[in-house]
Amino acid sequence: EECYIKENECFYERGNWNRCYTETYDSGLFNKELKYSIYLPPSYYENTEKSYPTVYLLHGINSSSESFVKVDGIASFMDQYIESGEITEMIVVMPDSGKNSFYRDTAYDEKNPDSTGPWQTHITTEIRNEVEKNYRVLADAKFRGLTGISMGGFGAVSIGTLYPELYSSVASHMGAVNDEALADLKTLTEEQLEGYDFYFDCGLQDTMVDYQWTVNIHNYLDSIGKEHGYDLRDGGHNSAFYMA
Repeated sequence: EECYIKENECFYERGNWNRCYTETYDSGLFNKELKYSIYLPPSYYENTEKSYPTVYLLHGINSSSESFVKVDGIASFMDQYIESGEITEMIVVMPDSGKNSFYRDTAYDEKNPDSTGPWQTHITTEIRNEVEKNYRVLADAKFRGLTGISMGGFGAVSIGTLYPELYSSVASHMGAVNDEALADLKTLTEEQLEGYDFYFDCGLQDTMVDYQWTVNIHNYLDSIGKEHGYDLRDGGHNSAFYMA
């Protein structure tokens, strides 16, 4: 637990961070220690009989889970919206999943560890098992969501739709949701689609991803009559856009 932060040669209390922190574990997939960050809801330590829904939040290219914690202040954001009653209590898991992996399963190259390896299996199996073993989660697809930003938006759509037995909620923020992600979405049957909630957004001034990719997914879901959340609005490729 980090108790202080130094700014301009002055130290300030960070407050109580014991519900949002970075954890390490021994990865059998990669044969090394890996990290993930986790947010626990306000009642987690008080109501020890309660289990919670889980959202897996996937980071963007050349980033990590700590950007959500230290830059975006995900803990304060979640606490605020839970306290207001706008969202329910949940656990948010933020894996560190290769800086350029696009959450695919590929042959591992030790010379290029951030781009290669079984990163899809890392999300669907290893991290999920690690979390469900160590935290009180509702281990059912109905209570398990997958979301992400940029590269993580691609990972959320691709993995989330290829494994309908694991996820029932998929969201992409300013996602790199190209034709491959759309093709994965199209593998879902009409019956499987009924079990999903979807949300997609992108900024009109985004210069990192093509917002037309998000429009294409929206148009497809519209064409088959699948209700979904969709927001194409002014904004760039940054924290201010996706935190909104």
